[in-house]
Amino acid sequence: MDRNVGNVSFTVNREMSESDALKKGAARGTSYALLIGTDNYREFSNLSNPVFDITTIGRELEQTYGFTVNTLIDPSQEQFYSMLRS
Repeated sequence: MDRNVGNVSFTVNREMSESDALKKGAARGTSYALLIGTDNYREFSNLSNPVFDITTIGRELEQTYGFTVNTLIDPSQEQFYSMLRS
């Protein structure tokens, strides 16, 4: 209305993605994943392919992103809590 003019400038700094960092050899620490899948439910109807899904996701995390992956398939309650504590 009053012919006022404003100017704003900014810089965007993009960090490397985890896969780019691995390709360039940048040290970024260790990433861990705990994947838990079960095909057996007492109170619920079964899901479609959860064990296959976590296996596929785990492989992708290891090979592409360098994760250390622990996978629990159909764990007992004791196995589940033991893994969480460790």
